[in-house]
Amino acid sequence: MINFNLISAVGVCLLFFSRVEARIFGGHVTWRPVAASSTQVYLDVTTFYEGTTCTPGNLLEVPLWSCSTSCTTPSSRPSQLGTTCGITDTEDNWSINHFQDTYTVSATGQFSLTLTENVGFFPQTKRTFLSSFDNGIRSDTGRPNYSPVVTQDPIIRIKSGCATTIKIPVTDNDGDNLFCRYATGAVECGDFCTGTTSAIALVGNTCTITYDGTAGASDINVALMIEDRPTSTLTVGSRSVTTSDTITAVPLQFTIKSQYVV
Repeated sequence: MINFNLISAVGVCLLFFSRVEARIFGGHVTWRPVAASSTQVYLDVTTFYEGTTCTPGNLLEVPLWSCSTSCTTPSSRPSQLGTTCGITDTEDNWSINHFQDTYTVSATGQFSLTLTENVGFFPQTKRTFLSSFDNGIRSDTGRPNYSPVVTQDPIIRIKSGCATTIKIPVTDNDGDNLFCRYATGAVECGDFCTGTTSAIALVGNTCTITYDGTAGASDINVALMIEDRPTSTLTVGSRSVTTSDTITAVPLQFTIKSQYVV
C-alpha cells in the first residue's frame, strides 16, 4: 500500500532543499539623487542568482539595508519595484533579481549603507554590499554626485591555462575618473571575499583584471569597490575633494569560471 504521508513528507523536503542549492553569483548597486537639493537617494540593486526559472516563489528573500556610518537604519526592506525577475541565461544557469528603493538621510554629507542578503540554509552564507554616498552639492555640476554605473554580467568564462584580460564595464554620469579596488572584510563583501586567487591581478586605474592562466579549473570570486574621483579639485558640500580623493564607492561582485577546454 502506498504511504501518501511519506510521499508528502518527501515532497516537502525536495521543495525545501531545492532552495538550498540556489546561490548568488554576483551583483552590484548603483544610486543617484532623487532631486538636485534632496536628501533622498534612489537605489538600484541587482543580484544574479542560480537558476533560470524566475517566479516570485523562488526568489531569494528581499535583502536588508543597514546604516554603516552617519545615517539611520531603514525601518523596512527595499521595495520590489519595476522588474523583480529579469533576463535569464540558460547556458550559464543564472537569472537577475532586481530591487529598487529610495532612502532618506537626515542631512547632507557622507554616509554609508550596507545591504545584507542571507543565501541558502545549510550552510547559510552572507552576501554583503557596502555603498558609500555623498549627497552634497558638487561645485562643478551644481547638483549632488551620481555613483558609477556597472553593467557586468555575473559569470565570466575563461580558458584555464590561457592568459586573459578582463575590462570591467563601468561608466560615470559626472565624467569622473574611475578607480577599482578589491573589497575587503565582512562589512564590504561578507562571505564572498573568500575564493580569490593570486592568479588574477587588478589594475585599479583602468578597472582591468589580468589572469595568468595558472588557477586550473575553478570558480574565482571577485569582489570590487568602484570609486569615482574628480578630474580636478572641487568641493562636494563643504568637503574639498582632490583628484586622489574618493567621492563615493559602489560594490561589484562576480564569478570568474576557469575551465579546461578539450
